Amino acid sequence: SKMATPFREIHRNIFLGYRGNLPKLRQPVRHVGFIVPFLKGASRLGAILIGRSARNWWRKLPRDKQVHYRSTLYKIRHWFYILGGTLLGSGLLYYVAHLEETPITKRKRFISITDEELKKISVAERDMYMEVFRNSNSIYQADDLRHEVTRGVVEKLLASGITEKMAEIHWKLYIIECNAVNAFVLPTGEIFVFTGLIKSLKNEDELATILGHEIAHAILNHAAEGVSHKAALEIVAFGIIAVIWAVLPNDIVSYMIQQLHNKIVDMFLGLPYSRKLEREADEVGMMIAAKACFDPQAAPALWQRLHERQEEEGGDAQENEYLSTHPSHKRRKEYLESLLPNALAISEANQCTKMIPEAQQFRKMFKLL
Repeated sequence: SKMATPFREIHRNIFLGYRGNLPKLRQPVRHVGFIVPFLKGASRLGAILIGRSARNWWRKLPRDKQVHYRSTLYKIRHWFYILGGTLLGSGLLYYVAHLEETPITKRKRFISITDEELKKISVAERDMYMEVFRNSNSIYQADDLRHEVTRGVVEKLLASGITEKMAEIHWKLYIIECNAVNAFVLPTGEIFVFTGLIKSLKNEDELATILGHEIAHAILNHAAEGVSHKAALEIVAFGIIAVIWAVLPNDIVSYMIQQLHNKIVDMFLGLPYSRKLEREADEVGMMIAAKACFDPQAAPALWQRLHERQEEEGGDAQENEYLSTHPSHKRRKEYLESLLPNALAISEANQCTKMIPEAQQFRKMFKLL
C-alpha cells in the first residue's frame, strides 16, 4: 500500500491550497486564483514599461525644455489636484457600490467580479482538474467504500442547511487516488478528496472539520472576494510602480524599491486579508460540522496535534505567520477553542446527543478505510 503523507502536510497541502503530487498538473492558487498571477504580472510589467519610458523621455529632453515643462506643470497644478480628487472619489464610490454582506457572518466585503465571470474562471479550472484526473484514471467509483463513507460526511454537512447558498450550488464528490494529504472544493461545487487525506485522519469528525472548512470557502464566496481584493491592490500598485520607475535614477534602484514595495503590500495588506478569510472559513466550517452533529471538539484537537507534531520535528511553532497566508497551527487551535462554546450550543440545539448510536456505527465504517 502507498505511504500516507505525514500529518504535518495537512496544513501545507490542504489549508494552504497546495496541490502538489499531481501528474502534469499546473499549480494554481486556491480556487480560480490561477488567473490572478497572470494579470498581476501583466499589470506590473505595463507599469514598469510606462514609468521607464517616461524617465527615458525626460532625460533626453534639453535642459531648457525640462525647465519649461516644470514651470508649466507648476502653473496648472490645481488641475492635477482636481483630477486626483476626482479619481479618488470615483474609486471610493465604486468601492462602496460593490460592498456586499457575507453570508452567515454578515461581514461587509468588496466584490468586483460578477457571478458570471467567476463561473467562467471556475469552469476552466474544473475542466483542467477533471482532464488530469480522468487521464490518470485516478477517480474512484461511487460504490467504493471510501466514496461511500466520505459521501456520508458530505451529505450530513450539506444537510445542515446553514445558508441558502448551499442549495444554490450543484455539489459533486470525487475521491482521487493520490497519496497527497489534500482536499479542496471549487466554487462550482466539485469536492475533491484524496485518499492520502482519508488515510491520515483518525475519524469522520476530523474529515468533517476539513471538508466543513473547504465548503465554507465555497459558500462564503471567498474565491470572488480574493480575486476582487487582489485586483484592487493591483490598481493602486500600478500607479505606485509606474512612479517608482519614472522618478528613481536607474533600473537597479527602481527594481529594489519595487521589491520592497511588493513585500510591504503583501505583509500589511495581502497576507493579513488571506489569514482573515481562513479564520472565517474555520469559524463557519466548525458551525457547519456542529450543526451536522459532528463533534466540534475535533477541530481544535486536530490543530493541537499538528502543532505538537511540528514541535517534535523542530519546526517553528508560530511558523512566522506574519509572512504566511494562514494563521499558525497554535493560533488556529486557540481560535477554534474560543468558538467551542457556541459550536457545542449549536450541537445541543440540534439534539445531536440522540444520534450517538448512529455516530458510533459511522466510526466503525471509518476504521475500515
